[in-house]
Amino acid sequence: YSLCFLMILFAGSRMKPVLAAEYTYTDENGVTYEYTDAGVLKSVTGVVGSVDLAKMAEEKHITITCIDMLAFGDDNHVTSVNLPASVQIIDNYAFYLCTSLSEVTYEEGSKLASIGESAFAEDGALRDFHQLGTNKDGTLHLPESVNVIGGSAFAGTGFAKVIIPDGLNRIETGVFDFCESLTEVELSGNVTTIGNGAFRYT
Repeated sequence: YSLCFLMILFAGSRMKPVLAAEYTYTDENGVTYEYTDAGVLKSVTGVVGSVDLAKMAEEKHITITCIDMLAFGDDNHVTSVNLPASVQIIDNYAFYLCTSLSEVTYEEGSKLASIGESAFAEDGALRDFHQLGTNKDGTLHLPESVNVIGGSAFAGTGFAKVIIPDGLNRIETGVFDFCESLTEVELSGNVTTIGNGAFRYT
């Protein structure tokens, strides 16, 4: 099951599961967003070029907290994504095989905490992940709030440099596997474990 889906169904062990209502919104460029009133972005379709989720959330007066499993998966038309500061979870395979995706930005004050397994795997064009308004320099520069990165999350991406945030103490198996452009990794002092094949074929 998707982590986001389970969070919606089970807000507490003694609470009755409640299914969140789902909505769709199509912007002026023909991009359709499917989302729930619990803040889960289920899917984005009809994407050509850049997607500004922060702008979409502001226009619809919603708070996006989770990018669901396969929300953008295998959509080869998206080239860049701007994440609102409210996003806490990028679920497993959320951007899997988005082969044209080259840049991900996040707003100042980002609450991003968890990036799921293979979330950006096989996104060969992805070379920049940084705070909105800062320079593009070929670096994966995650917000300091990130404390979980799942296995193979960035496998096959094109970063030249990776900066590990202070909140992360474990680098999972295969996280940067086949990142053939990667030449520099800046580890925080809190990293205690590096999984098998984390930097294989870099």
